[in-house]
Amino acid sequence: MVEKTLLAEHTNSKGVKIQIYAVHPGATANDNLQVRVEEKENPLWITEDYEYLKSSQLINDSTLQLVLFNVFIQDTSKLDTVAVSLK
Repeated sequence: MVEKTLLAEHTNSKGVKIQIYAVHPGATANDNLQVRVEEKENPLWITEDYEYLKSSQLINDSTLQLVLFNVFIQDTSKLDTVAVSLK
C-alpha cells in the first residue's frame, strides 16, 4: 500500500491547491517527493534524489521553489534549491 504524507500546501490566486507529498510506495519502488496539483491524477513533478523538504514558496503562481536535502548527507547546510514550473 502506498503511503502519502502531505508536507506542504500552497494556494494560487485562482484558488487551486499545489501540494507537496512524501510518497512511500513500499518495497516495490523507491521513496520520492511529489508536487501535485489538486484534483489532477498525475504528479506535476517527482524526484527520488531528495528525501526531505526544508521549505517551499509559491512564486507568482508560475513557480514553486523547493529547498531540499537528502538524509544521507545529514548536513542541512548542503541544501539544494529547485524551481518547479507550474505551467
